[in-house]
Amino acid sequence: MTPAELQKKYSSTVEEHFENEHYPRYLYKYRKLEERTKDIIIYNGMYFCSPVDSNDPFDFRLPINLGESIRKLRKENFVFYLNNLKKDLENNNKEILEEISEDELLKIRKKLNSKDVKSIAEELLKTAPYLEDIIQKIRRETGICCFSKKCDNVLMWSHYAQDHKGICFKFDIKEDSNFFSPLITVEYKKEVDLNISEYFLNYNKFSKDIARVKHSDWSYEKEVRVIKTGFKDSDRKKRFLKFKPDALKEIIFGFKTDPEVILDYMNLCKNHNKNIIFFKMNSAENGRFELEKIPIK
Repeated sequence: MTPAELQKKYSSTVEEHFENEHYPRYLYKYRKLEERTKDIIIYNGMYFCSPVDSNDPFDFRLPINLGESIRKLRKENFVFYLNNLKKDLENNNKEILEEISEDELLKIRKKLNSKDVKSIAEELLKTAPYLEDIIQKIRRETGICCFSKKCDNVLMWSHYAQDHKGICFKFDIKEDSNFFSPLITVEYKKEVDLNISEYFLNYNKFSKDIARVKHSDWSYEKEVRVIKTGFKDSDRKKRFLKFKPDALKEIIFGFKTDPEVILDYMNLCKNHNKNIIFFKMNSAENGRFELEKIPIK
């Protein structure tokens, strides 16, 4: 696959993904009972957290050795890699670019005419620290809002909805394709088995993969992420982004949610003119350890 084809593949819109059935129409967000949860209802918005605050130590951290990855590049890819690095630095990381002297870049370019592949690789290894800086910059300036494809996962209710005392929101992504874009379906792996050299030939793919790949232990989450960029460390208020009210379709209460809490949230929705349907999780009576969604009348 050519770099142009890779770029097109990983730049699809929400509408294209939905039409191709890459994503379900509805996504779910499990929440514990707190003010931020009520803010979702009151202000029609959600907070996009930084990967730095993730509960997964590998989030936005692919376990790869950048130096070894550069050594694996074929000679014919060196020029393309260098040009992409230079372009990326110029467009997105000007403060990092200032640390790289033109003499260094010219020296590397001259080496590209040499037949000594090892010598070229050694020169390119000097760019590895700048790649590390780019990765850290991505982590600091990225915002993530996480969703699940399922609303009846027992572990998700336990881990993210206050031991089944919390709630779960149901969203229709077609009601607000701008908010729910770009969407990334998380892939779960025990190790990185991708062609690492592709990362140095296409930074768009690199950015997507550090956002999409997680350890297989997290596979029960069935996670889909909305990724936004351009945040600053101090922009906590700006990380709260609004969605169209019609995108929020249901509120599902947990198996152990207190009746007073249910009434409180139903009144909250009523006071804010929310056209929301309410459900509660109960145990399925089919001999299996499953949850089923029951309408609240």
